[in-house]
Amino acid sequence: MFKKINFSYFNMKDINEIAREYAGGRTVEQLRESMHRSATKREHTANTAAATAYIQSLPEKKSAGTYVLPTVQEMEYAEARRAFGAMLLQREAVLKVLKGKDEFKVVFDEAQKAVVSDLLKWVINDNTSRIPLQKGLWLWGAPGTFKTELTKLLSAFSLAQKLTKAFEFVDWSVEFEKLVNDKIQIVKPNVSGNRAFDEFLKYSTELKSYGNVENPTEALISQRYTRFIGYGWKTIIVTNAHPNEAEKLLSEQAFDRICQMCYSVEMLGKSKRRDK
Repeated sequence: MFKKINFSYFNMKDINEIAREYAGGRTVEQLRESMHRSATKREHTANTAAATAYIQSLPEKKSAGTYVLPTVQEMEYAEARRAFGAMLLQREAVLKVLKGKDEFKVVFDEAQKAVVSDLLKWVINDNTSRIPLQKGLWLWGAPGTFKTELTKLLSAFSLAQKLTKAFEFVDWSVEFEKLVNDKIQIVKPNVSGNRAFDEFLKYSTELKSYGNVENPTEALISQRYTRFIGYGWKTIIVTNAHPNEAEKLLSEQAFDRICQMCYSVEMLGKSKRRDK
């Protein structure tokens, strides 16, 4: 309901008298100066608010110098689950053909479903994931537990949805063969961006390159650790090896850096390669 305006005040005094009261004894120039200061203050407040919003949108920076990428959730989990599920069904159809088994199905038990759910939440930055959103992954488990296929699907999903964690999938054994057979540099092309490395610890030996002894796996860990600290880029390692085994295969420094960059996720269950 609108409030009725009382005009009695204005009827009692003429407009000049009212103006003098509002002026408070100030001259016209003083009033103009006051209005200018008020307008400037409003503009400054608006600019400050805009600057604050911009700064808050930038990656946070830890005191130790580690950049922390924003972890704002980029998709609703239900929507992500539907989209990822559709991709999984498409891949299942391809695997049926490759295996020559029409009855083949990708079936996860309850423990595996929980892992897949956590991985999907991690990649969309859903903070209900049990995986720390700022870390990469050490995805390990027995051979044939769908680790590689799952990582490939997550890569395709993240790239299709243009997520902050969108990552490329790299077969490290193929890269290693390039180095051994063709002397192609494999570390430098793989240091930037979010990347997943399959079969990562299958090759962790030293090699001679142009007269120098090098360990490409350890060199890659060192380079990617630098990018993790500087830019927050994620490293996803897919392997059969338990983290304790990695400690035996890597130098102390490399293993320590892996621990800082990656969170251990075990893919439980039996091999799906033997499924009928």
